[in-house]
Amino acid sequence: MSADTSLRRLLRSLLVIGWDAPELTDPLEHALEGGLGGVILHSRNVTDVLQLRTTLAQLRKRQPELVIGVDQEGGRISHLTRADCPESPGAAALGVLDDVRATRDCAAELAGHLRGLGIDASYSPVVDVQSDPRNPIIRTRSFGGDPALVQRHALAWIEGTQSTGVAACAKHFPGHGATAVDSHLGDAVDGRDWAQIAEHDLDPFRAAIDAGTAQIMTSHVRFPRVDDLPATVSRRLVTDIARGELGFDGVIITDALEMAAIAERWGVPEGAVRALAAGADQLCIAEPDPTLHEAALDAIQEAVQDGILSVTRLEESSARIRRMHQRFRRVREETGAVGGADAGGAAATGVAGAGFAAARGAVAARSRMPLLEAPVVVDLYRRPKPALEWDGSDLGTLVTERCRAAIGFRAQDGELDLAAVLRAATTRSLIVATQDLSLHPGQQRILASLQESRPDLVHVETGLPDRPTALNSYGRGTANLVAAAEAIAAAAGGRVKP
Repeated sequence: MSADTSLRRLLRSLLVIGWDAPELTDPLEHALEGGLGGVILHSRNVTDVLQLRTTLAQLRKRQPELVIGVDQEGGRISHLTRADCPESPGAAALGVLDDVRATRDCAAELAGHLRGLGIDASYSPVVDVQSDPRNPIIRTRSFGGDPALVQRHALAWIEGTQSTGVAACAKHFPGHGATAVDSHLGDAVDGRDWAQIAEHDLDPFRAAIDAGTAQIMTSHVRFPRVDDLPATVSRRLVTDIARGELGFDGVIITDALEMAAIAERWGVPEGAVRALAAGADQLCIAEPDPTLHEAALDAIQEAVQDGILSVTRLEESSARIRRMHQRFRRVREETGAVGGADAGGAAATGVAGAGFAAARGAVAARSRMPLLEAPVVVDLYRRPKPALEWDGSDLGTLVTERCRAAIGFRAQDGELDLAAVLRAATTRSLIVATQDLSLHPGQQRILASLQESRPDLVHVETGLPDRPTALNSYGRGTANLVAAAEAIAAAAGGRVKP
């Protein structure tokens, strides 16, 4: 093997990439043959549980040390619904329930299924403390706004995940909960000084590291009073603080480098070089673009040849990744089958399982649902974020499935026929569900217009509530919406599925 080929193989071992089909493609086969380090799964890679298990087995056969990962946080952050993955209500609902055993059970139930599919890395939990009410991206993905609450549930999630032999990942270091911008879309800035960040946001990460989390994922947030560079490319944050002060010796993976906070400033190839120079081990490029993946490798190789990056340092990163893979392979071998997809079948079907139980508990915890009469349910919500969120059922449909007298309407980032809604609700209870109402003027206008005619309407929130409502689901995952639909149907005297 030539020196250039050997170097290219080393550099490819540091990549985690996405691809665009349920089956292996020619570019993916080429990357696997060249020593690819990891893949990240998305909904586009899944048709059903059998297909996914077959595809992942093929990946593993071609590259035995490949790290197969997925963003499967629970709630709406779900890519494996078609693979019969157990539903979890997401972090916010688990924080409201505040039962660490339930959080651990949800994590273990989910990770057991991932393991059975052939997945060995889960990019969860979110360890960010939700602080800024304008934050458009973390919100219900966080366990809450109290660092102590976030810490105890993050630890329970990590324990439940890693007990099955799946590597957990605490993200987004050192925090993305205090920004008013989504780093997928632009320059996300946290203007606090380091003392404030350390006091409020760092303890959950410190605890996750001390508990043995396999990975941490960097955020693309800028902390200008610490370093004017986004955390992913900040040596101060990645090497000095995560490695030095916090003592983390596991795998540091970047958030997706094609996100605007990195790509619009430097482009993905230069962003990849900068992330490695800062101390990251794995580079996530979820965009399924082989040309982009090769361009990043070209840039890294040039940086090595120019002396900007050290081969020795990159070999250390590659070794960390191998150690992580070997560590959890041993756990899987020692613990044996864990059920779910591991047993050759699907996860629990219907509305059973730890995730649905937790979702019901969160809804019940703060519900003030009045008695209802043949309700009309209007569900207002935004379109899912591409490559991040599953677009599940709407609340109106789920209620009508459980209450024959109910009628459902929905508006996904669009206009609603208000007159039709009011006609339908003339002699009925009117329920209006919003998602993160404070962030969406269109939802605010629709709600206000309906309240003018029906001041008795019942307001439900499916995102992060900022005002008292009759019912909160704390997320738009399937488990969240089913739990909310059951509560609404029960208040209307409808049939509630067990």
